[in-house]
Amino acid sequence: EIEGLKGLEVRQLACGYEHSVVLLANGTVLGFGKNLHGQLGVLAEDTDPECVWMEPVKMFEDGEVGELGPASAVACGEDVTVVTLRSGQLMVSGKS
Repeated sequence: EIEGLKGLEVRQLACGYEHSVVLLANGTVLGFGKNLHGQLGVLAEDTDPECVWMEPVKMFEDGEVGELGPASAVACGEDVTVVTLRSGQLMVSGKS
């Protein structure tokens, strides 16, 4: 059980080498783990790049990123995260 996810409706989990992301029912995407390459969807200098431990990083809060809208799916590679928005657009963050 992950303390930071208590009470949240999780739809999907994806794991990379040293990071994970969670898609919530409302389209919000939360990230956990190392962020050395910005794979959590936020700039590495805005977090502790070594480890965001048990503290969700809101990549997409309440399913909104400007006009982009909520997420529908998440996937991770070694140091990259891919988020599919309900509009069909793809958002990619991390080492490419």
